[in-house]
This record gives sequence, C-alpha cells and structure tokens, in this order.
Amino acid sequence: MMVITNERISVLLVSALPPPWGGVSSLTEVMMRRGLPFPYEYRIVDTTIWPRRLFEPTPISVGEVKRILEILVKCFCELAFQKIKIMHFNFTPTRLSLPRDFLIVYLSGLFRVPVVIQIHGDLASIDFKGWIGIRRKLLSGIIKRSNCVLVLNKSTSEYISQFVQNAVTLYLPNFVESVELIPRKSGKIEFRHQQLMKVIFVGGVTPAKGIWELLHAILRTTGIDLLVVGQPVKDIKKEIEDFVKQNGINERVRIMGAKDREEVFELMMHSDVFCLPSYKEGLPISILEAMICEMPIVATAVGGIPDVVDEQLGGYLVPPRDVDALISALERIRDNPTIRIEMGKYNRKKAIENYEYSNVISMLTNVYSELLNTVS
Repeated sequence: MMVITNERISVLLVSALPPPWGGVSSLTEVMMRRGLPFPYEYRIVDTTIWPRRLFEPTPISVGEVKRILEILVKCFCELAFQKIKIMHFNFTPTRLSLPRDFLIVYLSGLFRVPVVIQIHGDLASIDFKGWIGIRRKLLSGIIKRSNCVLVLNKSTSEYISQFVQNAVTLYLPNFVESVELIPRKSGKIEFRHQQLMKVIFVGGVTPAKGIWELLHAILRTTGIDLLVVGQPVKDIKKEIEDFVKQNGINERVRIMGAKDREEVFELMMHSDVFCLPSYKEGLPISILEAMICEMPIVATAVGGIPDVVDEQLGGYLVPPRDVDALISALERIRDNPTIRIEMGKYNRKKAIENYEYSNVISMLTNVYSELLNTVS
C-alpha cells in the first residue's frame, strides 16, 4: 500500500559511497544519483572508512576511530534535526563494523525512527564466534532492533531465523542499470587470437573469488581467452602474471586491474561469457551487469547466485573449487555458439524484468510504505 501525502518523506540512507567502486558503494552511488519516486527522498550518511581497499580489512588506527565517531555524530544530527521518517541501513558486517553499526541502529531507536536493514553478503558464511560471542550478540541486537531485514539470498534468511526469533525478513535483490543508460566509450580490447571465445571475470582478484581455479581452467582448455577485471589484493597480481607467463598463456590472459563502471560495461559488451567461480557470495552485482549485457553466466552455486542464474537457460552453475566442472561448463558454451546467444538473450530479458533499477526500487518503496503504515 502506497503512502498518500503531498509532503516529501525523508529516508536516511546509511551506506558507503565510492571510492573505491564496487559492491555496496556502487549501489549507493546509483541510489543517490537516480533517487526515489515521490514522495520519498534520500538523505545520506556516508559510512566509508578511509583509506579503504576492497576485500582487505581496514587497519585499526586513530584515524579510523575518529571517522567512526564522525559517522555516529552525523547520524545523530540527521535523526535529531532533519525529520527522518525511515532509516535504511546498507549493512555489511565485518569484525570492526559491528559495534559501530549497533550504535547506529540504537540511535534510530532513541528517536523512534523505524529501521530497514539491508544485509549484503551471506551471513551464513561469516564467523561470528570471536570476542567470546560478543560479535554474535551485536549482530543479534542489530537485527532485533530492526523493523525489517532485507536479504539477498535464502541462506541468510534461514541463518537469521536460527538465532533471532520473529525477525521480519524479506527478499530484495540487488539492482542493475540498463546498459543503454551507461555512457559508452570508444575502443575495444584486442586479443591476438580473435577467433577465441572471450571470457571475462569481474570482481576482487582474490583466491576466494576463485581466480586460481579459473586460471587453471584456462590453462587446461583451448580456444578461450580470459580478461581479468578488478582490484588485486596484496601481491596476487605479480603471482598471476608469473603464473600465466611460466605456463605460456600470457597471450590468452589479460590482467586489466580496477576499472570504473563505464569501462566495465564496455569490456563486458566486447566479451562472450561471464565467469565468477567464487567460494562464497551474497548476490554479485557483476552477474546482474553481465546479464544486462546479454552474456551467458558460468558461476558457482553459492549465496544468491542460484536464485538469479537459471541453470541451462542462462548459464551453468558449478561447485566451488571444482576446476573440472568449470572446464566442462566453459567448453560447452565454447562449442555451441547458438546456446551462447540464446543464453545471453534469456539473461538480458530476465535482468530487465526482475533486476532493473526502477523495478527493484518500486519493490523497496513498497516496503517503506508498508512499514510506515504499520508504525503509524
């Protein structure tokens, strides 16, 4: 049920903004740029901790503590002086963020502002046993003080129900902008062997994203080029470069490093297959972007990926760490260009109908409206 009013309804979005680009920060940038349908409007408290690198823990420092205090003060000021009606908290639990996040949700309760928590990642795959159980208690406290918990996959919802009774969880997928809205750039990534199928990997270049399994799959196949796009962690870039050179596949593998979203879309538009063999995931935005770019998907059956990728219709799902299964999936697509085209068309249609920004935001504002009607 929609809220009927002639006045703006302010939603406080507590979330990280780029830089760096990727994950929640990329989603937040789109949400602030495109906004909400009337009567809703966003105000923002940026929770980015500086300096920050994706997929690497933020070191404890005086500067970090100071930044956390600034975030808490900004939340207090917004709640106290800006007539906030709802707090929407994009929540990515980490070992150091839980105390801060608990205090943010607690502040909202002091001002009687209902809270929508949107959990990014897969809670079931995170260890909350540290600090003699305090992490688990903090997580439980955050969820109990939330009016609604939005999840990206079934495993997170099931995990929450195990230790927080009566928690209200709703499924809300990540969104993607239609590729027509993304500025195009000239230029094309050229491989020496133009007849080879081009596979693109987009994500943090880490072992947990399955990068080594993918490289070993490329080593053991023929007729496939690989484009690796993303921010490498620590010294892994040199390790990868040494691996591809020593194994004689340096002409088939390109390490591109981190790219902005326009460049990522451009690279996807010139690739044939998207591959993400992660060990764990929530709901990767990169998969939705690949679908909107009309690409078949080869990925692991973890987190929210099986909810999005329809097996044999939009791609193939394989077990984590299974190089043989990964090779089989890639070769099936390589050997059948017709299936490749059909899967790409299927994925684009599904992405537009289910994950395009306006459709997902419509679902989100319905959640806001139902919440306001319930608490009023």
